Amino acid sequence: MRNITNESPDNILIGRTEYIPNDFIDKTDIENKTILEIGCGFGWFLYNIIKYNPKLFSGLENSDEKINNLKNFFTDERCSFYVGDALNLPFENDTFDTVCMFDVIEHLPKNTEDVVFKEISRVLKSGGKLYLSTPNNHILSVISDPAYFLIKHRHYNIYFLCDLALKHNLKPEKLYIKGRFYEILYILNLYISKWIFRRKPFLEKFFKTKSNIEYKKDGFMTIFIQYIKNSM
Repeated sequence: MRNITNESPDNILIGRTEYIPNDFIDKTDIENKTILEIGCGFGWFLYNIIKYNPKLFSGLENSDEKINNLKNFFTDERCSFYVGDALNLPFENDTFDTVCMFDVIEHLPKNTEDVVFKEISRVLKSGGKLYLSTPNNHILSVISDPAYFLIKHRHYNIYFLCDLALKHNLKPEKLYIKGRFYEILYILNLYISKWIFRRKPFLEKFFKTKSNIEYKKDGFMTIFIQYIKNSM
């Protein structure tokens, strides 16, 4: 969603955004590593992993406005931000130790997934890691997603994402599906509060507690995969 409520990187983390920096990411893939985040939004991920001391962090977004907002908030000399395209990453081969792409692939042009994985593999070093999340193609995840009905927001099959990545030398190492009923309720709450009332979600702390508990268990809403780039 567009940042129409002026969210900042230090906003409260709920469910998925709490899980990613604190449980999903292996801290050894951040500490003293070169990081690329494709689609860094308003910087919530960077804000929550900078404490793990990355060597360099590069954030990619698709507009000057978003990049300028990030530069205004993050002044750490290790952090750089670029306007760019996930289908044509503006970086040299074998540049990064770790690439992160959270809830981005489903927003890219349809049938470009193969190009995305090819580009990510190109800029990753041998032995580097890719962390990816995207909506799961489960009936409850689909029918509870307003964007699916409004803009055909894509949901993915986990086997498709694994097989496609393997074509580009990216081997799945860890795979999880998380998020349950409180995430459904929170998504609906988010759409109503943000698009109708132009405000932060209602009962945010309540949903934080419930959703974070749910994320300790398996679910059906969101796919999380960690890949490793194999040596050629």
